[in-house]
Amino acid sequence: DADKSIIKLKENTQLTIQRFDSEESVFKVWAGRIWMRMIRLKYGNMRTSIHTPTAVAGLRGTEFATGVWLDGTSDFFVFEGALGIREVNQTEEILLNNGFKTRVFSGQSPNAPEALTNEDFSQWQEGKPVEEKPEEEAKKERKELGWQAIYGATMIDGKLYYQVGFLPELKFWRFGLGLDLSLYFDEDGNIRKDDWKVQNKILYLRYGEKEKGFYTRIGSLPEVTLGHGFIMNQYTNMLYYPSTKTIGLEASWDGKRGGFNAVLPDVDEAKLVGGRVYGKFGWFNLGATCVSDSKPATKTTVYGCDVELPLPHNIKLYGDVAKIDKYGMGFAAPGLLAKIFGADFRLEYRNMESDFIPAYFDTFYEDARMKKIGSLTSNGERTKGVFSGLSYKFFNTISLGLAYESYSKKDPSLFLGCGLVKKIGNLNAFSVSLYRREAKPLFSDFNQPNTMWRVVADYQLAGPVSAVYTYKVNYDENGVSYPSSSLSTKISF
Repeated sequence: DADKSIIKLKENTQLTIQRFDSEESVFKVWAGRIWMRMIRLKYGNMRTSIHTPTAVAGLRGTEFATGVWLDGTSDFFVFEGALGIREVNQTEEILLNNGFKTRVFSGQSPNAPEALTNEDFSQWQEGKPVEEKPEEEAKKERKELGWQAIYGATMIDGKLYYQVGFLPELKFWRFGLGLDLSLYFDEDGNIRKDDWKVQNKILYLRYGEKEKGFYTRIGSLPEVTLGHGFIMNQYTNMLYYPSTKTIGLEASWDGKRGGFNAVLPDVDEAKLVGGRVYGKFGWFNLGATCVSDSKPATKTTVYGCDVELPLPHNIKLYGDVAKIDKYGMGFAAPGLLAKIFGADFRLEYRNMESDFIPAYFDTFYEDARMKKIGSLTSNGERTKGVFSGLSYKFFNTISLGLAYESYSKKDPSLFLGCGLVKKIGNLNAFSVSLYRREAKPLFSDFNQPNTMWRVVADYQLAGPVSAVYTYKVNYDENGVSYPSSSLSTKISF
């Protein structure tokens, strides 16, 4: 250019100049690395923007660099001036100032800015090539296509079946598709009739990521929580999977001024439906939630509202109030969410009428719905106590989850989970979880009513072949145990 503006391209870079004149310049970087110094922008009013597969950057300075990885992930470096950067499908923008860098993944807001290092300056300004991502990091971030073959034995509805199938997961841009191409044979070689249904082969189809713009998912719903979980907390439509495969629908949108969450766990029946809307009003957030079960025998509606006050240092104060229609009311306030020494911590005080149940729609709702509706009787008393939760990762290897409830006039409840975050030796994965509701004592007599144990172990045998063992035992309200186990072989491609 006559004004001595400079654009440098690394080898194998794909760049499209969509417009370049005295008023505006628009560049599209498809892949590779570029470095730019825009003199006209420094001394004039020319608008300049850079587009990548995942981000849009508006120049507010003169010297910067950008790099685009094979999966579309984009890096931005500012050496002079500033950039206004947003994810390509979002409207909220961050300002990247002189001496800082950021990375933008597909479907996610730009990462928090980080200061440039001496290595960053030398790589870009001295013309040195930028190293590609380490193979393990690139592989972890892309995961565009994954295949698993599985065969073995499992119990479904108390009957032994032999399973043979593939479990592919495909990812493209912001879309994800999971399939369950399994067949189950009984001892006589007959295939379960339900396995012929095409809809039972779709595990899920999703678009976007939760809490990052627009998100929707159809099929299996592993975990759904509305707001702080005072009404619906970690609900799943996969409680009886694979004996029962339910197609559900979940959608959410999180914007600058507010958003919504909606869930329809069973599209065929459409008996259970829930949703939440919320607004962001400067220094506080306000939300309203309603979940309704219209099945005649368990007809229930729970509704409520919540307020949240975000504070510095990843701390949030909140309060929830909810009522079960025609029954009792309860509130959780004050509530605290915080990150302490790397651990996610939650604590709230609860005050409830005797015919109110917090987190009415929880993980085990599909199994306990008859019992719950039958327990909604009032004795005129109030229940008071605390709910606390903690999750932590030790050395990025072991994860720990803990939830504890203790109320007046009730025995305490406990959830405890522990598992591997990454592979150790030949052990790909291992987890143990215990759930006990209103049990006393908590840490002994583990075969008492309302207790569930679950153990999962994935052990590498040779090459891509591993053995997966799952054991689960439930104790009903009478203390009768219902154990189940499965051993299968998995092949990962």
